[in-house]
Amino acid sequence: MDLEIVQTCYASPEQYDIFITENGERKQIGYLRLRWGHFYAEYPSVGGEMVFEHQFSDGFKGRFDNDVERKMYMNMALDALYKKHMERDDEDDWS
Repeated sequence: MDLEIVQTCYASPEQYDIFITENGERKQIGYLRLRWGHFYAEYPSVGGEMVFEHQFSDGFKGRFDNDVERKMYMNMALDALYKKHMERDDEDDWS
C-alpha cells in the first residue's frame, strides 16, 4: 500500500488528507480528523462515508499524545480506507 499522507492541521483538530496514486493518477481516498476526543476516517474525503472511528476518554483531545499513539490509530484508519477503496474498485470492475 503506497499512500501519501498530507497533514492539513497540526492540532485541534489534528487532521490529514490521504491520497493514493494508481496508474499515474493521484486521487484522494480519505480524510482523518481528531477533535473533541473523536478520531475518525472518512472515505473518500470530508463528508464521505465514515469507515473508522475511535472515541478517546479525554473529550478535549485534539491531537495525539505521541508518535506511538498516532501510528497505532492512523494505521488502523489507513487500513480501513484502503480496504474501502479496494472494495470500491472491485465494484467498479463489475459496472
